[in-house]
Amino acid sequence: MLEFYNLGLTSYKNSYEIQKSAHDKVLSGASCGVVFFVEHTKIVTLGKNSDDSNILVSLKSLEKEKVSFCITDRGGEVTSHMPGQLVIYPVLPLTKMNLSVRSYVRMLEDIVVHVLSCFSIEAYKDPIYPGIWTKKGKICSVGIRVKKRISYHGLALNVSNDLSLFSKIIPCGIKNSKVVSVNKVLKKSLSTKDFLPVFVDAFNKYLHQDENYKKIKKTWVM
Repeated sequence: MLEFYNLGLTSYKNSYEIQKSAHDKVLSGASCGVVFFVEHTKIVTLGKNSDDSNILVSLKSLEKEKVSFCITDRGGEVTSHMPGQLVIYPVLPLTKMNLSVRSYVRMLEDIVVHVLSCFSIEAYKDPIYPGIWTKKGKICSVGIRVKKRISYHGLALNVSNDLSLFSKIIPCGIKNSKVVSVNKVLKKSLSTKDFLPVFVDAFNKYLHQDENYKKIKKTWVM
């Protein structure tokens, strides 16, 4: 049975350590898989093959604005995280779930499209660029890592976050692309918590888990 945790506002470093702990538990068979929901304090992150020229300001400038910086081991290009953005880290045994890396990424994107449709947002996958898009711009980024056939890292959905930090980077290395949030699209005031039960249902459905299990825990024990 999949487990779900809402870790709330958590530093990027702490959430990475939690993912590593979960990865070890899934690898050992102590866990069947975990999905973490988090929000991060302001940070700019680079994927393992990122071009740092896609950061448009100096690291000192980011530091002055109390924005952290991290080079990560995920796939994908530069992105940013901040409060109000729902970050989801699924730590899943892909082989046991009959998922290739490619089919896993497609599934993540399908889940986001499905969840957004539940909020009356028409979203889609782009055939060239990764992530999830709307007519007004990109609303969700995807960047994963798979080690020993177990996934970590994941996706980031813009919900109620201040998007100004994206102006300091070329998001995902895609020039002239616009970034939007759920609240900008809907002109409403939703929070990340509004999305948690819908994502739980979607992960259970797409991974053929117990759809009656809806419990979201708060504390992960490493």
